[in-house]
Formats: sequence, C-alpha cells, structure tokens
Amino acid sequence: MRNTVFLLGFWSVYCYFPAGSITTLRPQGSLRDEHHKPTGVPATARPSVAFNIRTSKDPEQEGCNLSLGDSKLLENCGFNMTAKTFFIIHGWTMSGMFESWLHKLVSALQMREKDANVVVVDWLPLAHQLYTDAVNNTRVVGQRVAGMLDWLQEKEEFSLGNVHLIGYSLGAHVAGYAGNFVKGTVGRI
Repeated sequence: MRNTVFLLGFWSVYCYFPAGSITTLRPQGSLRDEHHKPTGVPATARPSVAFNIRTSKDPEQEGCNLSLGDSKLLENCGFNMTAKTFFIIHGWTMSGMFESWLHKLVSALQMREKDANVVVVDWLPLAHQLYTDAVNNTRVVGQRVAGMLDWLQEKEEFSLGNVHLIGYSLGAHVAGYAGNFVKGTVGRI
C-alpha cells in the first residue's frame, strides 16, 4: 500500500499500482483494466485499416486497395502469389498514403525486388489518436494484418516465408502483433 497513489478525476478514481497497471474505478463500482482490452477486433475498427498494394513506380499513383476475402481484387490489382510480399506499416499519427519516407521505401523495394508485392498498411483512423489509445490499437491492427495473411495463405501458391513485415514506430508493434497472431511463421519482421 506504501507505493500506491490515488488520483481523483471527474467521475473516476485512478489507482496506479507498482506494477504499472492503471485501473479505473467507475462511479457504478465496476473495475476495469485500461491496458488489457478485449482481444477481439471491434466491428468499428474493421474499416479503419486499409491495405494498399503499390504496383506503379510512380509515388503519386494511389495503388489498389485490397479487401479481405475478395480474390478478384487480388487478380485485378496484379498481386503476384509467388513473389516476395512486403507489408509497410506506418507509425503513430502518420498516414501511409502521405509520408515521403514511405514513397522512397516503396520505390527502393520495387527497384530491388522487381516482381515483389509492396502493400502499405494504412491505419490512420486508429493511429491518429492519443498515444496511449494508438498503442492499444496496435493489437487490433496486428490482428487485421494477421487476418489478411491467413486469408492469403489459403491460396495455393502463396508462402508465408516470402512475407516481410516492415514497421516504423508503432508500426513495428503492429508487425510484432501480426507475427504473433498469424497462423504460421512470417519470413521476416
């Protein structure tokens, strides 16, 4: 009890325990741990993650949005099942569609690996939050990336060993979660 600090906030009492876990006691008396949210992906988070495959060398071109479960889109977007696949995941408050470093990385990967698939994971609606909320959202986004990889694994020619997950800042956390949640072993994180 010596290391416990109580802070009074509007409608809540926050208890900071020595282990670093923040627990909130609501006026109704329910106890809830802020750091350990449910592992299921909330329905509202599903459209907040976009997968954009970059096939053109021109960074101004938007690319093609992939949709989980839509095999026709894979074909229309020019997804090569046998080639290496790079997933680039941006960090906190950044958008994968507008960052200059991202365009340079996409171009460099396309020059080095001519047939590779370069997929930009854009999770801006979940990343453009308070830092602590964005940190909690990395798990949700990691599950979405893992879901996409699991779906791609159902295709005969696709190999998880050819997948590289590249994350910057909180995007690296997303990549780690994706590697943890995917069924199988990713080639490189």
